[in-house]
Amino acid sequence: MQCKKCGKECIESELTNGYCSDCVKKYGLNSQEIHHKRNQVSYVISGFFIAVIVIGCIASIFGLMANIVSGILIFVGTFVLAISLRAVSEIIQLLEDIKNK
Repeated sequence: MQCKKCGKECIESELTNGYCSDCVKKYGLNSQEIHHKRNQVSYVISGFFIAVIVIGCIASIFGLMANIVSGILIFVGTFVLAISLRAVSEIIQLLEDIKNK
């Protein structure tokens, strides 16, 4: 396999997430830079995930005040939407990681 930075041929056990040990030392690539190059779209969707959780909790509280069934339905809908957004965010990040290998 080749190093992503310099193109040097290495055996797989010598590479750290696609970078040779020389590049890791020379360019000062720390483990966070190597392991977490997050996709920006993934970050945005994760932000929507948090917003949906907050807004959904507030809406379900108001729904519970009006009617217990509507409050529960709002909470379940929020939960399903939030989990779906989180899953899409992770899928995008995994695809980005696969592309960068």
